[in-house]
Amino acid sequence: MIHAELISALEAATGPSRELSHRIAEVVGWVHRENVKNDFKWLSPNGQAYLVPLHFTASLDAALTLVPEDYEWLVEYDEEEYRACVWAVPEREGDGLVCIGATPAIVLCVAALRARLI
Repeated sequence: MIHAELISALEAATGPSRELSHRIAEVVGWVHRENVKNDFKWLSPNGQAYLVPLHFTASLDAALTLVPEDYEWLVEYDEEEYRACVWAVPEREGDGLVCIGATPAIVLCVAALRARLI
């Protein structure tokens, strides 16, 4: 479940954070597993194994994986801040909340997680 506290932490972030990326992974269904060599791996929701989860807060490509299927997205810069919006196609009431953040990846994470709450 996506928690308001995680979204608040993302909105307050000033740059990429592995800790926040791990928290995002956990709330969107990634599973932390130990393998036979006693090192750790993560399983994505589609079952792919990774040594670490995607760095959602550092990579726009990783953040895009959070956007729900059949949703559109937009990230833009307005002189002082990044803004993002994620909305369903076709639009439904309540879709399209504008989010702000420090980097394109972080702001898209916020918008995508909020869209998952709708």
